[in-house]
Amino acid sequence: MMITVPKLVLIITVILAVWYLLRVVNRGTSALERRRRSAAARPRGKTAIEDLVPCRNCGAYVSPGARDCGRPACPQAR
Repeated sequence: MMITVPKLVLIITVILAVWYLLRVVNRGTSALERRRRSAAARPRGKTAIEDLVPCRNCGAYVSPGARDCGRPACPQAR
């Protein structure tokens, strides 16, 4: 079996095509991983965690911006 020039060119072309394809796939994977890391490191907004305060009328703990505590017997206006 003899390796001719066209066979050699074809083998080199296939190897380069596979190498390039793997490079593109790995670049996409690393970009996705970078986006995940930056999203995880990004601080959340102020509304993500709030300190609760007691309702002035019934004592149940509610968000500071809430108009009522959510209980049916709460005397605070809805």
